[in-house]
Amino acid sequence: MLRFVLTSVLAIFMLTACTKTVEEVQNTWEDGSPKEVFIYEVKEGQKYKVGYRNHHANGQVYVEGYFKNNRRTGTWTAYFENGMKQSENQYKKGYNHGASKVWFPNGKIRYQGSYTNNVKTGEWQYYKEDGSIATTVDY
Repeated sequence: MLRFVLTSVLAIFMLTACTKTVEEVQNTWEDGSPKEVFIYEVKEGQKYKVGYRNHHANGQVYVEGYFKNNRRTGTWTAYFENGMKQSENQYKKGYNHGASKVWFPNGKIRYQGSYTNNVKTGEWQYYKEDGSIATTVDY
């Protein structure tokens, strides 16, 4: 039994040790700084896209998120040029699925709601730039 456990631990270690993450710059700004970066996981010689990052011309991150099976997954976040959040959306199998929030440049919420398979669902709240509620819509 001990031999089996040790062999299993060693096998898992070897498999994960053979996985590495690499970033590839796909596009650059005129000054040579990264504009678009794809993040890949390399396993057993195969390259899998697992992440993405886009940059503003000033170097700040514009959009970042993850991929699973070549589709958006998890949290995708966009930022204004000053680094403040512009939007945050949840994805599942490439579709908007879950909470969605968008902010004004002043940091106040612009609107928020939820998606189910790319369709707005439930209550969505829309705000004025001063932070007061403009309207609420039920989808």
